[in-house]
Amino acid sequence: PPPPPPPPDINAIGDVLPLSVNFRSGSAVIDKDSYSTLDDVVSKLKERSKLIVELAGHTDNTGPKKGKRETDAKYEARLIKVNRALSLKRAASVKAYLVKKGIGRGRIAVRGAGQTQPVDSNDTEVGRAKNRRIEVKVTGFVTDKPTRKGLRSR
Repeated sequence: PPPPPPPPDINAIGDVLPLSVNFRSGSAVIDKDSYSTLDDVVSKLKERSKLIVELAGHTDNTGPKKGKRETDAKYEARLIKVNRALSLKRAASVKAYLVKKGIGRGRIAVRGAGQTQPVDSNDTEVGRAKNRRIEVKVTGFVTDKPTRKGLRSR
C-alpha cells in the first residue's frame, strides 16, 4: 500500500494538527514511542516562531467502573469529569515536553476536551484509540507591537 499522506501543516489561525501521542492507561505520562512525533512538532514551532497554539487533550469514553448504587446519569457525569481532567493533564504534559525542548511557555495554551469531541466510534478499540489524541491548533501570532497596556498582542 502507498505510504500515508503527510500530516497537515500549521501556518494560519485555525489550522489543526492532530497528533497520535500515546499515554499509559489512565495516566498523563507520555510514552517514549511518542517522543519523535512531539519532536516534529517542536521543529515546526521553532521554524514558525511567531505561532501561538492551543493543545487540546481528548480521551475515549472509558474510565472508572460504575458504582453499584450509582445511577447511569451520575456515572456518566463522573466519567465526563474524570476524562476532562485526564485530557487536561495530558495536554499539560505535552506542553511541558515542548517547553523543555525550547518552545516558549507563553506560546502554548492547554485545554481538556475529555470525551466530548470524538473523531471515531467509541464502540471499537480502533475507534477509541483514534479518540485518544492531542490536537495542536493555531490560535494567534506573537507580535512585537505593544498594546495600550504594554503587553504583547496575540
